[in-house]
Amino acid sequence: MQYAMVIDLHKCAGCGACGMACKTENNTDNRKNGQSYNWADFTTKWSGKFPDVNYEIIPVLCNHCSNAACVEVCPVNPKAMFKTEAGITMHNDERCIGCRSCQQACPYSIMDLEKEDSNATSVISFNFDGEKTHELYHDK
Repeated sequence: MQYAMVIDLHKCAGCGACGMACKTENNTDNRKNGQSYNWADFTTKWSGKFPDVNYEIIPVLCNHCSNAACVEVCPVNPKAMFKTEAGITMHNDERCIGCRSCQQACPYSIMDLEKEDSNATSVISFNFDGEKTHELYHDK
């Protein structure tokens, strides 16, 4: 069995509850040191000119790729980035050596948000100095 997440963008009101729920559930930090610490977030996009203005909410999530580049490049054995039998991409902080190979390989991640525009997002972020930002995803 392979899990999937479906988000109906036509029903999304852009309230940010999904991002807040994720931060609360995973006990993640706010942005700092060019990193974002979110597994579920969203960004906004404005286009057009008044009175024909479009406003879009775009979810930013780990896509749990079938052949996840973040898992493939992880040099740790057993891997710090790994796939469950259900196809979920997971991270184990205790195995992680902080090389950031996963962040660099992920097509949905940015190495340093401070070098991008203020609306930039990143799925994978780096924890400085061994700091832990979540406990939920530990493979015990």
